[in-house]
Amino acid sequence: MKIAPLSSAQSRKVLTGVLLGLFLGAMEATVVATALPTIVGELHGLAFYSWPMAVYILTAGVTGPLFGKISDLYGRKNLYLICLSVFLAGSILSGFSRSMIQLIVFRALQGIGAGGVLPLSIIVAGEMFPLEKRAKVQPLFSAMWGIAGLIGPPLGMLLTEYSWRLVFFVNIPFGLVSGWLIFMNLLEVQDPEKLARKTSSGSFIDYAGAFYLMLGLLGFEIALPEQGGFHLTMWRLSLLGFALILLALFVVHERQSSEPILPFPLFQYRLFSSAVLCQFFSGFAFFGSLAFFPLYVEAVMGKGIEGAGIVLTILLFFWVLFSGMASRLILKIGYRPIVISGTTLVVSGFLLLFFMDKISGTWPLYVGVVILGSGMGWVTSPLMIAVQTSVPKTNLGSATSALTLFRMIGSSVGVSLMGSVMFIQIEEGLKGKAKLFSLFRNPEKLLDPALRLQIPASALQSAGKTMALALHDVFMIALIGSFFSFFAGFLVPGGKAEKHVYQEPSVSGNAV
Repeated sequence: MKIAPLSSAQSRKVLTGVLLGLFLGAMEATVVATALPTIVGELHGLAFYSWPMAVYILTAGVTGPLFGKISDLYGRKNLYLICLSVFLAGSILSGFSRSMIQLIVFRALQGIGAGGVLPLSIIVAGEMFPLEKRAKVQPLFSAMWGIAGLIGPPLGMLLTEYSWRLVFFVNIPFGLVSGWLIFMNLLEVQDPEKLARKTSSGSFIDYAGAFYLMLGLLGFEIALPEQGGFHLTMWRLSLLGFALILLALFVVHERQSSEPILPFPLFQYRLFSSAVLCQFFSGFAFFGSLAFFPLYVEAVMGKGIEGAGIVLTILLFFWVLFSGMASRLILKIGYRPIVISGTTLVVSGFLLLFFMDKISGTWPLYVGVVILGSGMGWVTSPLMIAVQTSVPKTNLGSATSALTLFRMIGSSVGVSLMGSVMFIQIEEGLKGKAKLFSLFRNPEKLLDPALRLQIPASALQSAGKTMALALHDVFMIALIGSFFSFFAGFLVPGGKAEKHVYQEPSVSGNAV
């Protein structure tokens, strides 16, 4: 199936529908990130602080390529509606969670739905519009993050005052509207080329490849973090080895599959391969550390959930602002200068955050997130446009999902690694301090400004110092990842954007 020609009114409604779908993911990031310290405090799960974010990122990442491939073969509309339903079901169940384990499981379900909704939103727009219009439409997708950044944190603060469970239910109305607009206005017709591919491939969907990828990444994710840091137990090493074997089998299988979920010939396009590498390390550094910004603001600075919301709002506002600028500039100066400038800003932002404890005042945090948001805006939008225009349309879904996959893998590894390092430092800082240890076992006292007043000043200062040292190492890891992203930016080919647009062959069968 392929998208049929749409009227102007239908195109606007479909675009609105997919923008709302992306808005769901943006709201999920900002609202939940703002409320996460409160959630962890109430469910007594500080040791699992990074897991609700990590498992969501992981499941969304590993299912994205599968959904992208299915959409390439069977169309976008029905799959989008199914994934949206799964996402909303996961949201509702997350809101009813009674323990951290339940929350983690339901967040995984929510991530599976997001694995379809987020890339399919971008894929639909990519199929509907050519390069020039896509460069104009892409800022609208970034604007969804900006609107969510402005609305999400204050809304998260407001809802959390009543109950943190409401932050998961806020997705429902937006999801219903998105589904209705897509159901009523997105029209698809049979694509003879896709029908021929399905007929000749025998097995339409690469379930074996999806199995290797999902279990391999899941095993790697479970083997990586541990509550108290890294302990090289036999079962953990065995699980890591098993995960690496599955990922190796995935690579071998995908090279032999007639319809792989991750077509390796796509990597022959330099723009695609460099974008994937850059997105992996950007995801590792930025999205990996994103969950820890509210924790720093609330636990170290003592600004409460309002302060965390302000920080996230500033960050996402500048992300959108620079994303819109970048999407238009690529038509004039190309992808490479924009991406290098963006990664330079990301490195600069993490440098400032890394040395934050050496500078008096709170301004380094706010300036740092401004620089980070600006840099990410100059990285993400140009790379997405680059990938969608540099590969055959028959692989549009796979390529878009692959870019999302590698960014999410980087994010998942980053947040897990940073969470483990944080707990290593907390354990080191709490040795011989039984009272402080009990305080960290009940982190709601440390995160709630009202409860902080009940803690002796000396204990509060010592606890804040312990958390600050732990988060200092988190930002150090993010800084290292940002340097790799910076170097990857130089691999992006030069020249204007039009130079890299894939020219569809006149005879079918020559696509990747």
